Amino acid sequence: MTPVQKSILFITDPLSGFDPQAETTSFLMKEGERRGYAVWQATVPQLYYDRGEPAARAQELGVRHLDGRFAFEVKRQAAVPLASFRLIFLRKDPPVDQAYLYHLQLLSLLEDVPEVMLVNRPSGILVANEKLLPLALPEISPETAVTCDPDIFSQFLARHGDIILKPLNLSGGRGIYRCRS
Repeated sequence: MTPVQKSILFITDPLSGFDPQAETTSFLMKEGERRGYAVWQATVPQLYYDRGEPAARAQELGVRHLDGRFAFEVKRQAAVPLASFRLIFLRKDPPVDQAYLYHLQLLSLLEDVPEVMLVNRPSGILVANEKLLPLALPEISPETAVTCDPDIFSQFLARHGDIILKPLNLSGGRGIYRCRS
């Protein structure tokens, strides 16, 4: 299906919990609007599959940036086939739970639709955890341990004396701790 208009869909967390001043997504939305795109937003629960295609109950937004602050205005809401968007940005933060995995699987149905560009491809997200991906580049990554084993953790801490703990399935600074021996 050819996109019906010059439009972008952002799949995000709910706007009600959004910190529009701190979210990169706010800047991406505003830039899309500046370039003449209709900017749409949906959350994971608003995605669905019906009549042979993935779709969303999405909302078209007006994005304002005044005095260094973002504000969103809902212009309209509609059920829209995902293949009608030119770009789809996957901006949903973890936790990586069943709903997160299911939405990636649903969106992966669009990966071979040439008219739709997926930014943060579902298949890439599924195979490349952003915290584990640097392990493929050991020459430029700090020494790292990935473990649930208390003994390995203790040995790593004893070796370094001062470490940072990061959960693999969270984002936005949640669950990060500094640990010193």
